[in-house]
Amino acid sequence: MLGAVIAAFGVYAQLTLTEVEHNMNMLFGMFTGFGVALLVSSGWRLIRRRLASPEALQREEIEHSDERNRMIAMLAASVSYAVSQGFLAVMAFLFVAIGYPLPGLIAAGALCLSALTLLLATRHYRRKL
Repeated sequence: MLGAVIAAFGVYAQLTLTEVEHNMNMLFGMFTGFGVALLVSSGWRLIRRRLASPEALQREEIEHSDERNRMIAMLAASVSYAVSQGFLAVMAFLFVAIGYPLPGLIAAGALCLSALTLLLATRHYRRKL
């Protein structure tokens, strides 16, 4: 549903706004592409669940709730977090180095927000678990 709304907004904006800057056209195109990607992935999951046998769905649910698979997913998420933090830091420095301080500050802000989110989530789950 969300994908359809986002895609419709992007298409509507592209068709109705005639005199817009190039970056706005790109933004509306990104909305359309993101919405369509959500629609396709949701449709694929729905079709897959409809066509799968009950045994296959049960096996998939058991695999999903398996503790070893959960640990693998958590390790992969922590590696992904570290890589994205490094990437944001490099982006922040590169943007400032090439003379674009605003995107550099945005990247640095995203880096700080991500680190703060990790800190707060860690505190929350330590108390909860």
